[in-house]
Amino acid sequence: MARRRVLPVVAATLAAALACARESPPPAPALLTGTFSLGEDYGCVVQSAAVGADSVRFQLSCLRGPPTYNLGYLTGRLRVIGDSAVYESVQPGLECLLTMKFLGSRVVLRQKVEQGACGFGYGVVATGELRRIADGVPPFDLAPYGSASPP
Repeated sequence: MARRRVLPVVAATLAAALACARESPPPAPALLTGTFSLGEDYGCVVQSAAVGADSVRFQLSCLRGPPTYNLGYLTGRLRVIGDSAVYESVQPGLECLLTMKFLGSRVVLRQKVEQGACGFGYGVVATGELRRIADGVPPFDLAPYGSASPP
């Protein structure tokens, strides 16, 4: 009999905990704003800036490196839920799912690996732990690897 009373209480507690986790506030704007990098000559660069209380503007550029130097690029504005922002694009037969988890001095980037789904060059995958290399609103210059900025 005691087990029947405990089960609904446990279920209600679990449901409340899950609801709180889903509704956790986004990180402070300073944690969402900056430039994050994985690698020096190749890898990924994320430039991001908080926009309002629950979204982030981002620019992602990934360079595969030798011998082919293929490139992947995404830009846009995403809703922030908790400490993460998710980019999703679905085309017939292809699904691009990319998650950015903001953790203070770093961003953990995860891509659902499906070759070509995000429009990246061959072998380019946006996955890894990027470290903050600059604070403040980035220039969003389309050239994070030091090449000349477009006019």
